Amino acid sequence: MKNIDICFVDDETLFLKILKAGLRDEIHSKMITPHFFTSGEEFMKYMAESEVPEILIVDIDMPHINGFDVLKQVLTKNPKTTVYVCSTYKRDDYREKAEYLGAKGYFEKPLRIDELKKEIYHHAGREDLIAQLSA
Repeated sequence: MKNIDICFVDDETLFLKILKAGLRDEIHSKMITPHFFTSGEEFMKYMAESEVPEILIVDIDMPHINGFDVLKQVLTKNPKTTVYVCSTYKRDDYREKAEYLGAKGYFEKPLRIDELKKEIYHHAGREDLIAQLSA
């Protein structure tokens, strides 16, 4: 099984801790290599020195560099990156703009870890694991 490089960008540190705890099995089994960033600026510095991740999960509402700006820059550097945006706000205009800019999906917070795992498993070609989540 290939290891998937995933970056999570969100200014809510509690949200990042919850993600890390919820994905502990995938991290432990080395299905994913996660990287956590608390701002768009921090992620952009990382991206300038590193490869663009296979998957990016980015919050929309962050100070200075918002999720839409991050999304645009990532897909300019590597259009094959799978990007999901997330937000606490249930706004159709956010969803529509994210899709227009090239995001594969939109997660509303509070994010259900099972929904995220399904996307990761699908990306990894592990449909068997998706079926286990649904059971």
